[in-house]
Amino acid sequence: MRKRGAEKSGTRKGIAKRLFLYIIFVVFVVLALVLLSNTLLLGPIYKNSVKAGMSEALREISKIDFTASPDVWTADVSDIAAGKDYSVVIRKENRVLYSSSIEFGLRSRPEDAPNPPPGDGGQDEKQQNQANRFFTRDINGLEEQEDGAFFGTITGWSGIELMVYTKTLDNGISVSVTQPVEPITKSIQQSNILLAGCTLIAVAVSAVFAFAVSKRFTKPITQIKNTVGALAALDFGKKCDVRTGDELESLADDVNLLGGELKSALETLKAQNEKLKKDIIAQRQFISNASHELRTPLSIIKGYAEEINSGYARAAAGRKTYVKIIAEEAEKMSRLLKEMLELTRMESGTAHLQKEKLSAGEAIRGFLEKYDGFITENSLKITLKIDENDTGCFDAVRFEQVLANYISNAARYGDERKEVTITAEPAGDVIRVCVFNSGRHIPEEMMEHIWDGFFKADAARTRAEDSYGLGLSIVKAIQNAAGMRCGAKNVPGGVVFWFDVEKYKPG
Repeated sequence: MRKRGAEKSGTRKGIAKRLFLYIIFVVFVVLALVLLSNTLLLGPIYKNSVKAGMSEALREISKIDFTASPDVWTADVSDIAAGKDYSVVIRKENRVLYSSSIEFGLRSRPEDAPNPPPGDGGQDEKQQNQANRFFTRDINGLEEQEDGAFFGTITGWSGIELMVYTKTLDNGISVSVTQPVEPITKSIQQSNILLAGCTLIAVAVSAVFAFAVSKRFTKPITQIKNTVGALAALDFGKKCDVRTGDELESLADDVNLLGGELKSALETLKAQNEKLKKDIIAQRQFISNASHELRTPLSIIKGYAEEINSGYARAAAGRKTYVKIIAEEAEKMSRLLKEMLELTRMESGTAHLQKEKLSAGEAIRGFLEKYDGFITENSLKITLKIDENDTGCFDAVRFEQVLANYISNAARYGDERKEVTITAEPAGDVIRVCVFNSGRHIPEEMMEHIWDGFFKADAARTRAEDSYGLGLSIVKAIQNAAGMRCGAKNVPGGVVFWFDVEKYKPG
C-alpha cells in the first residue's frame, strides 16, 4: 500500500512547479492586460490630453487684447505658444495676422523679430490665399465643441496630419491651434515598444522570483510531507524543523506531536501485547498446574474408592483409614478450588474491599490470637515490632488473609529455628508490614516468579509440603486491587515478605 502511494505521488505535479506556473501565469496576465490597455487606451488618453492643452491655449489666447499694438499681442501669443508642441494661427477677414508654423506655406518669423504688421504688402498674397482656402475648406469637417470651438483632424499641405482646435472670437478674429499627429503617434508607439520590453524583462524577473518563492514556500511543505511519510512507515526518528512563524510551523509542530503520541501509543501497544502474550502463557501454565494439582488427589480418591468398592478393605480399620485419606484429599481439593476462585475474583475486579480506619498493630495482634493454634502446632517463634503510629485505612479481612499466607509460607519454608518477626511502621504515605522468617534464601532469578500461581522456590514439588502455590498469587491480587505494593527480599538469616496498607489521613 505504501509503494502504491509512492507510485501515485510520482505521477502528480509537484506543488513547487504548480506554484511557479501559477505565479508566472498571474504575472503574465497582469502584464498582458497592462500592455493591451496601454495599446488601446494610451492613444485616446494622450490625444485627449493634447486636446485639453490646445483648448486651454485657445482660451488663453482668446483673452488677449488684439486692439493693442501688434508687437504687444503677438508677443503675448508667442509667450503662450512657447515651449509647446502645437502651433498658433491667427486670422481676420481671410487674412493671416500671425502664424508660428510654416505648414501653411507662410514664413515663420524668428523668435526675436515681430510679425509683419497686418496688411503689409511684403506678405505673399498667394500664401495668404492658400491659408484661407485651407481653413475655410477643411474646417467644415471639424466637430463643434461645447465652447463654440471646432476640433478635429485634417491633412496639411505637405500631407502631414494635424489636430486642429479653432474658434472665431466675437471681434471676428479666428484663432487656430494645431498639433501634428505624427509625433503623438510615434510617442505612443515608442511607449508601447518600451512597455513591451519592460513586460518581457518583468516576466523574466518574475520567473526567477517565482522559482525562488515556490522553492522557499514548498520547502517546509516537502519536509512535512517527508516526515508524515516516515510516520506512515513507522519511522519516528524523523522530525519537522520548520521555523516560518505561520500556520506551516504550527502544522509541523502538530506533526511532531502526532509522531510522539503515535510512538508512545505503539510502544504502549507493544508492551500490552507482550504482557498479553505473557498472560496467555501464564494462564496456560496455570491451567496445566491446576490440572496437575487436581489430578493427584483425584487419582488418590479414585484408587481408595475402588479398593473399598472391590471389597479388598474388608476390615473396618482398613476401610476407616481409606475413608480418612479420601476425606483429606477432598479437603485439599476444596481448599485449592476455593483459592482458585478467590484469585479469579481478585484479578477480575469483582471482589470489593471494605476499607476502614484500623490500627495495624491491633489487627496483627488479633490475627495472632486467631492463629494461635496454627502457630503452636508449627512451633513458630513470633516476635512483634509495632510502631504506635500505625493507624491505617484497609480491609481487615484481606489484611488477615495476606498475613495468613505469609505466616503459612514461613511455616512451610522456614528452617529449624522457626523464627518469625512481624513489624509494622510508617513508610511515607503507607504503613509497611514485614514478615521475616529464618531460613534459606530464595534464588534471585526466582524472586520475580514466586508471585505466579503454583510456583515454589523449592523445585521438588512434594505433597508433603502441602503447598499448591496460590498463596502469594492471592496476596499480589489483593494488593493490586487495593492499589498497594508487596514484595520479598533476601536478608541475612532469612527472607522478608512485606506489603503496604494505606495510612489513615484525617478529613
